[in-house]
Amino acid sequence: MLAILKNSIDRLTGKRTLILLGAIVLAFFLFFNASPWGVAKMRQYAHVTAAMLDIRLHYTPDEAYILLANLGPEGRDYYRFLLGFDFVFPACYGVFLAAVVAALSRRVCPPASRWQWLFLVPLATALCDYLENFAILRMLLTYPQRLMGVAAAAGAFTTAKWVFSGIAMLSIVVLLARLWMGKREA
Repeated sequence: MLAILKNSIDRLTGKRTLILLGAIVLAFFLFFNASPWGVAKMRQYAHVTAAMLDIRLHYTPDEAYILLANLGPEGRDYYRFLLGFDFVFPACYGVFLAAVVAALSRRVCPPASRWQWLFLVPLATALCDYLENFAILRMLLTYPQRLMGVAAAAGAFTTAKWVFSGIAMLSIVVLLARLWMGKREA
């Protein structure tokens, strides 16, 4: 099954495909972070900088429910609306980053190297993001009921998402450095 996944990702490593995937990821990123309809709109409801649980590194169940209370009914409705977009975004960035890592590792690592499997890290990031989103959605749909176990899981998935995201970005930087160093030495 992993070999099928690897082959599928490898088919997405062409220049045009990477550019298209990158443009889609950039559009989502700008929507969430630079438009008046993403995080900025959530800040209007919550009156705090980290107005969405998704953008925090970690949170406790109590912190999560304090934020949901501060959002008010309109803010919670808008959070559910934004989660609709955030159920598409992880697939886009997960596949894009996996394809970038696969393309780079293929160029700088031997074919049988374990480093060829590094493309799984961005996919793990996306998986954690989906699990986080489902947990947050459940909390939003059942509010004001406090599902402390679900909130704790959401916080753990958020932290795992950011850890895997950091590893994925570091992997890309290291692979790019190896590629650049290899070209300099040649």
